[in-house]
Amino acid sequence: MLNVLYIDDEPGLLDLCKIFLEEKREFSVDIVDSPIEGLKDIDKKKYDAVICDYQMPGMDGITLLKELRAKNTTLPFILFTGRGREEVVIQAINNGADFYLQKGGDPESQFAELAHKVRQAVEKRKADEILRETNVYLNNLITYASGPIVTYDINSEITRFNRAFEKLTGFTEAEMLGKDFDTLFPEDSRAKSLDLICRALFGEKWEAVEIPIRTADGGIRTVIWNSANIYGPDGITPVATIAQGTDITERKKAETSLKNAYEELAATEEELRQQYEQLGGQERELRRSQERLSGILRTTPTGIAILRDRVITEMNDRFCEMTGYSRDDLTGKPIGIIEADAAEVVRSENGDREEPEAMQTEARWRKKDGTIITVLLSTTPLDPQHPSEGTTLTALNITSRVMAEEALRTANRKLNLLSSITRHDIQNKTAIIDGNLTLIRNKIASPEIDPYIDKISAANRAIQAQIRFSRVYQDLGSGVSRWQEVSRILPAANVPETIRFHVNIDGIEVFADPMLERVFFNLLDNSVRHGGTVREIRVSFNNSGNGLTLVWEDDGDGIPAGEKERIFERGYGKNTGLGLFLAREILSITGIAIRETGIPGKGARFELSIPKESYRRTAGRKTD
Repeated sequence: MLNVLYIDDEPGLLDLCKIFLEEKREFSVDIVDSPIEGLKDIDKKKYDAVICDYQMPGMDGITLLKELRAKNTTLPFILFTGRGREEVVIQAINNGADFYLQKGGDPESQFAELAHKVRQAVEKRKADEILRETNVYLNNLITYASGPIVTYDINSEITRFNRAFEKLTGFTEAEMLGKDFDTLFPEDSRAKSLDLICRALFGEKWEAVEIPIRTADGGIRTVIWNSANIYGPDGITPVATIAQGTDITERKKAETSLKNAYEELAATEEELRQQYEQLGGQERELRRSQERLSGILRTTPTGIAILRDRVITEMNDRFCEMTGYSRDDLTGKPIGIIEADAAEVVRSENGDREEPEAMQTEARWRKKDGTIITVLLSTTPLDPQHPSEGTTLTALNITSRVMAEEALRTANRKLNLLSSITRHDIQNKTAIIDGNLTLIRNKIASPEIDPYIDKISAANRAIQAQIRFSRVYQDLGSGVSRWQEVSRILPAANVPETIRFHVNIDGIEVFADPMLERVFFNLLDNSVRHGGTVREIRVSFNNSGNGLTLVWEDDGDGIPAGEKERIFERGYGKNTGLGLFLAREILSITGIAIRETGIPGKGARFELSIPKESYRRTAGRKTD
């Protein structure tokens, strides 16, 4: 049961909210009519969420929210108020409110939505806390690892330097962060070491590579390194390399001494025995290091298995827990034993790929007891040069997240249905108003009444316009964003014959809301309706440092300098004032920005700034 504190200066609403929320025994609601008293209650008792009115005597809801966030509390906060002003919403979100909900409407629907928001906020905070704890765990894992660990970016600048590395070199992390990794290399071996770094950044993994390291006191330590690349969101572009080393300086010295002893035939049996014991000790230390690594694999929250020809050969404990099978049940069995659908993991260890590479996908697994779970799978060849050696499979159970997403989609469908029914009823009522106003005009011709009839008619038209807008706006974000080829959704068939339409898009796909096509229809409508004498429209693109810029430009009248931002405001313009507002809203769903950069008098120019991760090239041809 979730403990909720509701703060409002309206006693009737306090009682009503408590009754509705506690009806299904999912919530325990404490109510208080003063923000000051509410803050005291929060200090005394642990709550899962706070619901708060905006305008109250002594302290408003935003001020109370600031007080909470000033204490570094992440307590979920829902602003529940009758005030619908945009600036209140912006203030609430900017100061850390989880949700904003306006009072009014059907009580049952309203409080059901409020309960839903509380659940969402609590679940999100729990997820954030788990993520934070995981990050702390991983950070500590690196910081306190027994072996030296260093990370460096694609410019070979050091970004991480753990305590074991500090102990190895005598340099502190503060001294080394931001410096080139090659500052640690002795001069006589620097060129060779730099070559190894470059090869690692291009995908070559270090497997027991020997690289000497310079120490703060001028000494040199010999270290065996293993490395792995860290890739960007696309899973292809390397952004950093992590390397873990084992100091073998003493072992190297022992090997040199042993070699010299054999060459000189002057070593005694005692010296050989001592050297043997020394090597044995180092081997035991190496085994202990391997055991520590095995311990890490056993305790990681991710299931890990090794596949060879789609047969499971090794796995960690978490993999067994996720599937419900024992280690004996899984060893030597095909991965299909746990696949709920047609085999969708790794086919012959990337055997049908030209280049073995890491890949990630979602899959459904069937546990031993028949339960179906959804997992996020990542696969990487054990050795990219020899794919037949097998594949490392890592699996993260995301069943709860998938269920939450499906529940959200279901709730959205129900809300859209409710909105559609309500809109239909209002449209019928406005039609009745129009009809009766016409009858009054026809039957009662009065100069005194006509102005009032005109005002009623204008208000009715405004209501109809708002209903039309809500029909379009409710679809924003309701569909699943997908990859769309721009050249296929441009409104070429709708361009008037008097306008030349040039398209220079060389096989570009954009990841955007399904309503992306409407954006281009609205841009065409803007050119035709407001551009004056437009003779030509061009659509092109160019690469920028942070992504792709898609350009729509015409040779019409252009946009005055003072209106370049206002044209994107809702209600601004000569027609409905919604076209460009909707265009910006649709694009913002997937992080695409739009702005007008044309020269007044020479035509309008709209630039769509698309992030790197939201576009890709296809095999399409350049068209004009």
